[in-house]
Amino acid sequence: FLRVPRLVQLIATGGALLAVLLAAAAIYGLLSYEVTASRLEIAIRMALGESVRSVRLRFARLTGRLAIGGIVAGLVGHVLVWQIAGTVSRELQRPAAGALATSAVVMVAMALWASRRPASNAAAISPGSVLKG
Repeated sequence: FLRVPRLVQLIATGGALLAVLLAAAAIYGLLSYEVTASRLEIAIRMALGESVRSVRLRFARLTGRLAIGGIVAGLVGHVLVWQIAGTVSRELQRPAAGALATSAVVMVAMALWASRRPASNAAAISPGSVLKG
């Protein structure tokens, strides 16, 4: 059978992969909803001269805020889990700072990837068709 530290490592890895997938789906869903909810506003802004680049940057900033919030929540969760895990097994070692930094970079990259489609949909809004009806 698996030793406790190895089992905890496998469970943590599976949980991390699931968290990345759920975060990608959540960011995609939130941004898609934001595009739909602010369709008229985007159309008006574009009719008044806002550039496609500016629309995409607006959603990139929103994505950045979501990613930073996720990273902060993840770090807080990391500290709490390690405090609990430390009481269960003294053999566990904390991950290196490089591993945490890599996780943060992966989360930001995933967030930007998940936001591409909604941002493109927002930039493709035609002011004429939205404002007509």
